[in-house]
Amino acid sequence: MSHWDTLLGHDRVIDQMKRACERGRLSHAYLMSGPAGVGKKMFARKLAQALFCQTPETGSLEACGHCPNCKRFQAGSHPDYYEIGCPEGKKSIPIELFVGSDDHRGREGLCYELSLKPMASDRKIAVIDDAHLMQSESANSLLKTLEEPPPKSLIVLITDRDEAILPTIRSRCQFVRFQPLPHSELVSLILSLGYAVHESQAEALARLSEGSLENARELSQGRLRELTELVASSFGQDRVNPLKLVPEILGWIESAGESTAQRQAAVWLLKVISEDLRLRLRRNVTETVLVDNYHQRLNRLRDAEQQIQEMMPIPLWLEGLIHDLARLSRGVHA
Repeated sequence: MSHWDTLLGHDRVIDQMKRACERGRLSHAYLMSGPAGVGKKMFARKLAQALFCQTPETGSLEACGHCPNCKRFQAGSHPDYYEIGCPEGKKSIPIELFVGSDDHRGREGLCYELSLKPMASDRKIAVIDDAHLMQSESANSLLKTLEEPPPKSLIVLITDRDEAILPTIRSRCQFVRFQPLPHSELVSLILSLGYAVHESQAEALARLSEGSLENARELSQGRLRELTELVASSFGQDRVNPLKLVPEILGWIESAGESTAQRQAAVWLLKVISEDLRLRLRRNVTETVLVDNYHQRLNRLRDAEQQIQEMMPIPLWLEGLIHDLARLSRGVHA
């Protein structure tokens, strides 16, 4: 069994990295970009363990799972591995994680640790999650390390917004693109992880998740689950009651917090309604009147997405959207 077998949907990237290792052409820095929740961080961790492993033949990029280095890595205690990201409750990765606190500036932090000799292996490896959230000061500190990388060091930056990474940093990293997870493999993961009980539920969740396991997880629990249940019950009979529905959905959107989070919640609302309509469309594909009506509603949802991007006030946007959907649903039963 390969060390990589549990990472589904990324055979192309795995093969690409294995070939680079076999040829002795691993880069000193990689920028791994792709949708959130598709396995970029898992890939980076598996890459690190494979490079630390003491058992495989040179260039195989496999991990045995049994040698001292593998055991250290699996226990989260390998002294030559560093992983940082945006702390919970923060909006950016603080400079202290790169160069240390004011009292120890330059004598601790990721950049300092990379400059030291390895303790348990022949290399140091650092993973920076959500790299697009680096402050400019943090990015500039990292840039110095990328310009003069310590021998046998590897730096992996992970992001779902590579356009937000400084061009000077992007140019010093080898770019690795991760694609959304294939539908069939995402369905299998959703079922195996218990995010859905039945295959039909997993199918719907996979379509809505747009190739992201993280999206699937969020949709299966918490606030997004509340939304999917609200939409299913409100649109269940193709009859919409705006007087009841608008306040309920507006309350759900506003509970997301600040403005940016509310707009993201509004985007999720559109995705959930769209998927609900597509399911109904498939069930009524032979009824021409219903098919035309569903397409009109889907077109209205696409217009609504454009309005959100244009920063239309959410209460006004939501009221107009729900009233239009209610009017169109009444057309089915006129």
